[in-house]
Amino acid sequence: MRTAAVIAGLVLVAAGAAVYAFFATWCGPCRSELPDIQEIHRDYGSRGLRVVLVSEDGPSSAAEVAGFLAQAGVRVPYVLDPESEMLVRYHPAATLPFTVLLDGQGRVVFAHAGYEPGDLRTLRAQVEALLARAEAPQEPAPAPGDEVAASASVQGLGLWRRSRFDPRRDGDLAGAVTRIEPRLEHGRSSLSFRLDTALLGDRAPGGQPGPEPGASAGDLRLERALLDADLGAVRLRAGDYYARLGRGMALSLRRVDPLGTDTTLRGGRLDVESGLVRVSALAGLVNPQNFDPIEARVLPDVDDHVVGGGGLGPACPGSRRRGLRPAGRAAGRGPGRT
Repeated sequence: MRTAAVIAGLVLVAAGAAVYAFFATWCGPCRSELPDIQEIHRDYGSRGLRVVLVSEDGPSSAAEVAGFLAQAGVRVPYVLDPESEMLVRYHPAATLPFTVLLDGQGRVVFAHAGYEPGDLRTLRAQVEALLARAEAPQEPAPAPGDEVAASASVQGLGLWRRSRFDPRRDGDLAGAVTRIEPRLEHGRSSLSFRLDTALLGDRAPGGQPGPEPGASAGDLRLERALLDADLGAVRLRAGDYYARLGRGMALSLRRVDPLGTDTTLRGGRLDVESGLVRVSALAGLVNPQNFDPIEARVLPDVDDHVVGGGGLGPACPGSRRRGLRPAGRAAGRGPGRT
């Protein structure tokens, strides 16, 4: 029996209403949400709703996705989003889990980040309403206008740490971190920013952020900025973006854990497609997130340069658009070649 099916290229070419549920094998709340996604797939697939799981796992855990879903008893099609390109398009904050419901024209009808018991009821109501509108007689829709959509998200994180080993020399640490992310969208192109602020204080002498007890330090910086111009056959990105080379073994710059630490390439990237052929070129500076929530300290910038490129040809017909790659064959039959 197939426990999961992999669909390549479905995410950006599917017609009709669709639910995309973003998850990762290392994300605890994602595991709790998967039965709800399975239920939506079971109950509404016959009415034309496409339900797709999108894995944000990197090279180190991508091979575990099929087994992870099989163990959870989930039989929903999935794809890999190794550079988080699709996740960032719908959810710039890139937190997991994240679920988005699209109508037949690809417009966002409902989006939700995180998971709490009871979320299934809300998602089910949104799906019911969307399918009811789709099944009702429709008047011709007006032509889309030349509109610019604006959005913003704000996240906060509070920290408190007390040493259990030597409180006199390694005292209490208090901190507050805020992330502000405005975004503008026009068609398939977007402009986004991320402003990070961190305030740390009250550590013992000799520690960070200051040499004296009660010292404090603040950090305010434009951590991320990205202009993403998608012109169809040509896509140009300038700013901070995720990237990987050699299937992630030579280079993998991406979101790496559920706390929000990530590394991007600050520079430019050009992708050109013609039929089944795709050629990419990229260059820039490695740009790690400066605030480390695990160590509770602000890290300096690095000066590592990266230049690279690659391509996909007819041998990989399923690997078109946005770098989404087929994750493998049906569970139990082994990975497919990409």
